[in-house]
Amino acid sequence: MKIQRIHADHPETLRTLALRHRRHGVETPGDRDIVLEPIDVKTILTRNPNPGLRHYWSINPYRGCQFGCTYCFARYTAKFVEMNDPLAFERRIFYKRNAPEVARQLRDRDFYGKPVALGTATDPWQPAEGALRITRGILEALLRYPSLDLFCLTKSSLIRRDRDLFAQLVKSGRPVSVGFSITTLDAELARKMEPQAAAPRERLRAMRMLADAGVTVGIMAMPVVPLLTDREEDLDALLGAAREHGASFAVGGALHLRTEPKKRFLPWIDETFPEYARQFHSVYDYSAYHTEAYREEIRARIDALKRKHGFPETSADARPARKGEQLQMPF
Repeated sequence: MKIQRIHADHPETLRTLALRHRRHGVETPGDRDIVLEPIDVKTILTRNPNPGLRHYWSINPYRGCQFGCTYCFARYTAKFVEMNDPLAFERRIFYKRNAPEVARQLRDRDFYGKPVALGTATDPWQPAEGALRITRGILEALLRYPSLDLFCLTKSSLIRRDRDLFAQLVKSGRPVSVGFSITTLDAELARKMEPQAAAPRERLRAMRMLADAGVTVGIMAMPVVPLLTDREEDLDALLGAAREHGASFAVGGALHLRTEPKKRFLPWIDETFPEYARQFHSVYDYSAYHTEAYREEIRARIDALKRKHGFPETSADARPARKGEQLQMPF
């Protein structure tokens, strides 16, 4: 894989970047190429509009994700910078160069009673982070805010590098939790679905390391992919392994595919699992969601396995509705 890093004396904002792409187009990197491009931002805090989720703010150090998960819901964000190729999301990565500096300019009152989720649209510890260290810089800045309540989401083992920062958060008594996204323990299947993500067992080892540091860790068994990862015995093994590695919460939900993810996932199914193509197209060609009966079946299966393995009914990323809001399902 060739990584091209674009250096700019004055990185653009997302708005000017989108304007340039709209006027002049944007070259899509080759099959094995990754382009890293800097952007400047005025804020790193994005308001969460979904009252069914606990966090008030979200932080994403990157736009785009090298992991290339075939089912990733966040592929739609590539459209914000006028990139319409389904693969652009994983091959052209925009990093928020000044994000750590912006994080140092926040105020503690920005976080009072307002939990933060790090990594809701892209993985904060994707491969580019190893060299760029944007996420680590943000974490170092967030250490200064006493009211911080932090939830992180990742499918990377690189998060182990920042164990010292998580330990400082724990020592200071601030709430901090990490959800590890793991869809299957089958390493071969995981490599097909999530070509650049850490192997499932590597994620479990990272989970154990953070748990040993006192961090509240859990498993995000989502999406549950029909015909591929939804068998009860597979989910049973997955939640059991997470429990053995220190997980204290578990979340699961059936695959949903909106327009942009569908453009990536369904052709992948056609090529990789042609024997299942008809079943997938019969459902997802006409809807973003599987049938209500199937979704309820998966919810019931996950709930039963959570009880079996001693997980609580609620997750670390769920909150009651704020005044005037109607609670919604997060999946």
